[in-house]
Amino acid sequence: MHVILPAYRLPGTRYEVEIKSAASPTAQEVTVTATDDLLARHTAGLDHGAPGVPTPVPSLHLAVLTCMDARIKVFDVFGLKHGEIHILRNAGGVATDDMLRSLAISQRKLQTREVIVMQHTSCGMATVTEDGFKDELEQDTGLRPTWAVEAFRDVTDSVR
Repeated sequence: MHVILPAYRLPGTRYEVEIKSAASPTAQEVTVTATDDLLARHTAGLDHGAPGVPTPVPSLHLAVLTCMDARIKVFDVFGLKHGEIHILRNAGGVATDDMLRSLAISQRKLQTREVIVMQHTSCGMATVTEDGFKDELEQDTGLRPTWAVEAFRDVTDSVR
């Protein structure tokens, strides 16, 4: 079977595609997901990483812990090139146990010596509360999270 999709696809858009198989050609409708789009971009070879960077050790010996917010372009904020820093992201840019694990590895095994914690205004984490979010998840799934949400109201206080 061979599927033909348009070269540029919008995630969430339905496309009529031509499916060719030994049995018989038919037309079917499929929904292209964001994952499908990213895999197609990768296959097209738009980004091959940083083959000129031979080591996982960041050249500036620096790690940045920041929020997962898609509006934050860490490379642009600091004028970075591939291979210069480690970038760690989570909801809110909070120093959770997993972030501390990654920072410990970054510093102990990959030679980083400095850490920047960069949070931002208009963060989604300032719109939730610890108990409110846990209550919502428990109501929707029947399971209450054991992990901390790490919600905060004031970004300045949170970074300190």
